[in-house]
Amino acid sequence: VHGRRCVVLGGEDEAADKSARLVAAGAKVTVICPVVGAAISQAADHGELHWEAREPDLEQDLEDTFLVMNTCHGNADLIERVRSACVRQRILLNPYDDPERSDFGMAALVNKGHLRISISTSNASPTLAGRLRHQLDELFDEEFVEFLDLLGTIRRTLRER
Repeated sequence: VHGRRCVVLGGEDEAADKSARLVAAGAKVTVICPVVGAAISQAADHGELHWEAREPDLEQDLEDTFLVMNTCHGNADLIERVRSACVRQRILLNPYDDPERSDFGMAALVNKGHLRISISTSNASPTLAGRLRHQLDELFDEEFVEFLDLLGTIRRTLRER
């Protein structure tokens, strides 16, 4: 996805998570949603992504797009129009909590200091993977991050001997 245009539809927590992961991978991210949470708003303010505060225009918005993360839910018509537009324009699609219609899966990630944990349910339950990620994120607090840093320092010291 590095250097490629990726569109995220929606503005809640799931959209913020997907947007942040795409930005970290070097994608050119555009979030389209009338209202977004603080994380997306701040990322847009810092120039990390582009936010368009409006409803999507699928024909225009998906032009030159590599992939779409559709985090909208509760609007069956929009969800189906997004899917149809992506199929028609040959764009990869990852719809919110609909693994059967997803062109690819994304593991839930925990990043705490030097710790990296990837969680996957093989698309059986993305919601469960997200909940596990949240629980592990809380379990591995700042004290754990400091402990892991100390272990790294001890290991380097021992290897130098």
